[in-house]
Amino acid sequence: MTNVERNLAQADYNEFCKIFNGIDFADVERIAKEKGLTFGADHGCELVDVNFNTILATCVNKNGKSLVSPNVEIYDKDGNRIYCGELKEKKRRTIKIEVEIEYEYEPEHHALKGMEESYIDAVAKDMAIQPNGNSIVDGVRLIHVCNREEDAWWLINNDK
Repeated sequence: MTNVERNLAQADYNEFCKIFNGIDFADVERIAKEKGLTFGADHGCELVDVNFNTILATCVNKNGKSLVSPNVEIYDKDGNRIYCGELKEKKRRTIKIEVEIEYEYEPEHHALKGMEESYIDAVAKDMAIQPNGNSIVDGVRLIHVCNREEDAWWLINNDK
C-alpha cells in the first residue's frame, strides 16, 4: 500500500467516523442508504459493515449507539483489498484567537516605486503574514503578534 493510498484511506476513515460515530445504531443503515453506500458481509443487529469510498468500515452497536471499529479494510481504485487492519481516528482541534499584527517594510524599495501608499501597505501586510515567508517585496518583516484578550505580545524573529 502506498502512502497516497493510506492517506486517502485515513481521510475516508475520519470522514466516516464524523458521520457514524455516536449516532443511534438504528440510524446507521438508513443514513448509509441515503448516502448511496453499500454494505459488506456483516449486516445485522449488532454490527454493520459499510463500504465508504476506499474503505470498508464497521459500525458496532454499543448500548444503542454506533461505535466505529478501528478495524478496516482498504481497497485500491480497482476494488482490490490492499490492507486489513486498524486505523485510528485522527482528531484535530481548532483554536481561534483574534490577533493584532505589527509589521514593517521599506517604502522606498525599488519594487514599490510608483505605487499608491494604501496598495503598498496592503501588499506588505499580505507578505508579512505568509507562512512561508517568501515575499516579492524584500524587507517586509513581521514584528509582533498580539492577543488583546490576554494582553499577550509575541515578538516574531523572522530575520533572514
